[in-house]
Amino acid sequence: MVIEAVSTPLQMKLETMTTLIGYIGMTVAILTAVSLIVNIFLIHHGKSVGKFLIEALLISVTIIVVAVPEGLPLAVTISLGVIITNLLFYTF
Repeated sequence: MVIEAVSTPLQMKLETMTTLIGYIGMTVAILTAVSLIVNIFLIHHGKSVGKFLIEALLISVTIIVVAVPEGLPLAVTISLGVIITNLLFYTF
């Protein structure tokens, strides 16, 4: 006998919100990398930019790594807040 796992509405909302937060983190990281790389080429005119390119990429990766774990508690808080607000309107 096979029992299929069913996601609760809260789990579905959390999955949606964490995915959205991940996409936002990736977008911010890409925009940061592009702006830093453009800034490096404008300031240094393409001379000895290797060190600065590595720093720009490290900053972008750091943003991605930090955005995902920090986004999960945010997603839980927002989801629970929305659920409690809905419960208030249903009870009154």
